[in-house]
Amino acid sequence: MQSFQKTDIKGLFLILLVMTFCSGCASSFSTIRTNNPALSSRYYIASYDKVINAAVEASSKTRNWKVEDVDEAQGIITVMDADIWRRYIIKIFVQQIPNGQIKVDVSSRTSADIIAANEEFIAEFLEKLDNLLK
Repeated sequence: MQSFQKTDIKGLFLILLVMTFCSGCASSFSTIRTNNPALSSRYYIASYDKVINAAVEASSKTRNWKVEDVDEAQGIITVMDADIWRRYIIKIFVQQIPNGQIKVDVSSRTSADIIAANEEFIAEFLEKLDNLLK
């Protein structure tokens, strides 16, 4: 009887350990923030429609990004990139600011903290956007 209880306790401990480890795997996405000035807000002197259309086009041409949603009224473009190891959710915010310029910001969330890879994706998008709006 005593041996059976030790086995049960070991089994419960193993189950709790596995649950604890796996709960970290399924945790919510973490937001990636960068101090890289090359990835900061962009400002364009162009019409709102031209900038949002260019942002959608640049998104669709960036590696394996897929445009999931475009809310022109709110100025939010939702893009996703996923592979077997990580999943990126990219939000592109297009906003008309009082001085007549259009501001574009990129926010990203990832299921894995692969900051360098994430920065590469955003830098590629911004380069394509800059080229479209020159």
